[in-house]
Amino acid sequence: MRQLTHSNEDKLQNVHISPAEDFWFAGARNDSVHGWLLKPYNFNPSKKYPLALMVHGGPQGANMHMFGMGQWNPNLYASAGFVTVQINFHGSSSYGQEFTDSITQQWGGYPFEDLMKGVDHVISENAFVDKNRLVALGGSYGGYMMNWLNGNTKRFRALVAHDGQFNTIAGYYSTDELWFPEHDLGGVPFVERSREVYERWNPERLAGEFSTPTLFIHGEKDFRLTTEQSVAPWTL
Repeated sequence: MRQLTHSNEDKLQNVHISPAEDFWFAGARNDSVHGWLLKPYNFNPSKKYPLALMVHGGPQGANMHMFGMGQWNPNLYASAGFVTVQINFHGSSSYGQEFTDSITQQWGGYPFEDLMKGVDHVISENAFVDKNRLVALGGSYGGYMMNWLNGNTKRFRALVAHDGQFNTIAGYYSTDELWFPEHDLGGVPFVERSREVYERWNPERLAGEFSTPTLFIHGEKDFRLTTEQSVAPWTL
């Protein structure tokens, strides 16, 4: 790539921009899964750094080599001293339609496996990562995944769930967009066969396991995922 303009060069001269390093690892189904790693400001390979795992929404979306207003900027976390990791787990776009469609009836399955294996890969390949200081954050589907992480693993010191989903069944009855649950969870929750899928990947079912400190962020203008989806787990 060749830079064509330098319009904001003066504004960026004191801003840390960490080069995004891509990596690949064997994820769910032994598929090759892609991720990005950004090293922290004033990086010193002899030091240990905390890791921030940023989980994208959708889930039919992807972390791209681009600036986007719709998701948090990973450079902010790299600037704050985190090894910042983004993983394009199963369900992500840009890796073929079959890879994207594999999220169907696997909301908490393949993506969770990819995220755990991806973090393991980063830790094993980079001695500067402190495996005892891991945090994770995500919005929308990424927020759902924060709740799913809370019920399935104790490896993170803290979580940030932005406009996430806590209850897949209640979420169906309160959203303005039915395509996602009906496509991804195999139907409607009032039919027994698909109800089993909703229950299987329902973070609320695991609420008794929640113990990781979590920051919940939500807005009343998100009609896709309404505020009770964050108020409910906040009460735990």
